[in-house]
Amino acid sequence: MNILQAALLSIVFAIALVAPAGRSRAADSSFVQTAKLLAGDKTSGDQFGASVALSGDTAMVGAPGGDTAGALSGAVYVFMRDSAGQWQPGQKLVAGDSAAGDLFGGSIALHGDIALIGARGERSQGDFAGAVYVFTRDAAGIWQQTQKLIASDGSAGRLFGFSLALGDDVALVGARGTGDNGSAGAAYIFARNEQGQWQQAQKLTAAAAAPNDEFGCSVAVSGAVILIGACGDGERGARAGAAYLFTPNGQGQWQLLQKLTASDGGEGDEFGYSVALSDALGVVGARFANGAENHTGAAYVFAQSPSPIGTLVSWGEWQKLTAGNGVTGDEFGARVALTADQVIIGAPNSGAKGTGSGAVYFFTLNQNSNSGNPWEQTQAITARDEATGDGFGLSLASDENIILVGAPFDDTTVTNADSTITTFTDAGALYALALTSIPVACESKTTYDAARCSGSFTIASVSDIDQYGADDFGRKDNNGKYKHVTVSGSLNDPHLVIASPCTITMQSGARLQGDFVSVDGRLGVGSEGSFAIEAARACLLSEQASVELESGALISAGDVTIRAAKKAAIGKGATIDMHGDLIIESTGDLKGSQALLDADAVATAGSIRLQALRTARLGANATVAVDGGILLQSTGTASSSQVDLGEGAKLQATDLILSAPREAKIGKQVAVRLTGQLIMASTGDTSNSSTTLTKGAQVAVGGDADITSGNKVVLDKKTVLSVTGELHVQAASPQQCRINKSATVTAGEKSGNCFSGNR
Repeated sequence: MNILQAALLSIVFAIALVAPAGRSRAADSSFVQTAKLLAGDKTSGDQFGASVALSGDTAMVGAPGGDTAGALSGAVYVFMRDSAGQWQPGQKLVAGDSAAGDLFGGSIALHGDIALIGARGERSQGDFAGAVYVFTRDAAGIWQQTQKLIASDGSAGRLFGFSLALGDDVALVGARGTGDNGSAGAAYIFARNEQGQWQQAQKLTAAAAAPNDEFGCSVAVSGAVILIGACGDGERGARAGAAYLFTPNGQGQWQLLQKLTASDGGEGDEFGYSVALSDALGVVGARFANGAENHTGAAYVFAQSPSPIGTLVSWGEWQKLTAGNGVTGDEFGARVALTADQVIIGAPNSGAKGTGSGAVYFFTLNQNSNSGNPWEQTQAITARDEATGDGFGLSLASDENIILVGAPFDDTTVTNADSTITTFTDAGALYALALTSIPVACESKTTYDAARCSGSFTIASVSDIDQYGADDFGRKDNNGKYKHVTVSGSLNDPHLVIASPCTITMQSGARLQGDFVSVDGRLGVGSEGSFAIEAARACLLSEQASVELESGALISAGDVTIRAAKKAAIGKGATIDMHGDLIIESTGDLKGSQALLDADAVATAGSIRLQALRTARLGANATVAVDGGILLQSTGTASSSQVDLGEGAKLQATDLILSAPREAKIGKQVAVRLTGQLIMASTGDTSNSSTTLTKGAQVAVGGDADITSGNKVVLDKKTVLSVTGELHVQAASPQQCRINKSATVTAGEKSGNCFSGNR
């Protein structure tokens, strides 16, 4: 291989290992589930988590279905985060005049030592007129009700308190229900007087209010800007929706600044069903976007821009956000939230883990993006114990590094002292997510003396891992010998690390879930039948033996590294769905060592690297599609070192590199489609080294192709090689170029001795 070829090879190696364009890698930190919070006195139907608010280390969780003062009277639970970052339960709040049907806790706003709690079913002014209760935290940290707010023109059906927002000096109460002009809706502004009491200061309505607008179905406030959703607005079609921006006019009143609608809005979208606001950024959710029959959902990001009209600013639509895997009925955009550089979107009807199980999506601003869509999806999170109908994502609260997610229809199962089981249907739950650093390196964790292994230890829960480590990896009561590990069932933890000086075996049906999953078996890692890994990053390691995942493995992850001294392999029929790099690496120079993605595997990824000192192989009939590059490389010097694509494999990628000392081969009937470059090289100069396209292989290259050998280049009969750019084919001599007469070779330009000498 000449200097130019070596340089080109190194360039494409780099391409194969960087994050592919258009797909987001797992970041160095991500939001991970750190706690699941439940009401201490839970009962069926509480819907704990229907609303949530967060301010600093204080969280409030609404349970409007609670029955403390009668059916559906409602309650709110306070949690405090301690110095260790753990959430501890505190007070339970109820209204002083709580009554059945109030739905107290249906909405919450929290700012420092002040909380607003909505009770849209309260009936002092008529059925479902609604009320809002003010709670204040005293010097001792106790929350006490200090005021009850009602609308000055309250009436039945107004739903006063349906939505709430609270700023430094302004409280905003949405009332989407029956009122002026039918259910046109309204929002009420309250300001504090010198005595600290909240008084109604203004009533806001849409400029051209119409029945069913439902102005006030969502509200947000940030500094001197108010954002109010009117999810039923019909300007762009029935229930297309709209949102309104208000700013102070300088005389103590709030005035309409702008009406926002979606650029592609249409009937039934319910744009404005949720809103979030932070400084000069606003997000508006449209849970039924894409048509009233689809309900896939969308969210729209709006940003301020200078306006030539006085000192006002105008707001423009920046980007429409949709879920990367969104499907009909998800209701993506039912809830929205903001942090400094992220937009968080709830899709409570997503079917990720069963119909209506729910999901939350994270979008991060890519400052270096050259596309018109700089907000990129970086995470999609589901609760680890999520099930059908939980509604995960139906409420959201954010405070920079902490996200709280409600799942109000979660069913809680409790094992009683007498071993009987009680299930609380729709009791609800709240999940705490924290920004957590994810390990980048996939390195050995085991540092043991020479391992003496006998017997086995079964791990079926995270607590079992702790016990196994506490017992010195199974040596307790085992004559000083370590134990082999068998993993069964589902293990869920943000950083799930299973290490052993012996072997680790995943039983059929085992499932490993976490943002970082590491399985490190010094004497080997294996599986018995199908098992699953779901992680942002995963590492499977063996320092002295093999990592062999048997047929039927299911891997859904960001980045995955499989590294072994001997054989590193994913077995037949595996399903791999990733957005980052898949690395399968054998580090030993033993005769049987190889890196293998076996036959019939189906893999999607950002890039794939199979690397070994001996053999790197993609099995027969494997189907692989990646956004970046695919690299198969044998780095050894042995005469048997080779790389090959098995018969009937199908590949789509940007770039493909096959490099080995003896043989680089594309097998029979293999189909390859590349948008970038192809490099094939047998780097040895021995008489048996070859670079081969075998009978019936079909390779289409959108860029350049470089096919070389220290000995022989073979394009077998009925192969088809189509290259848009330059095709360079070089053997040890023209006599070592074997291009069959039935082979079809086309290129924009041809070079190399295989085209200048004898065939």
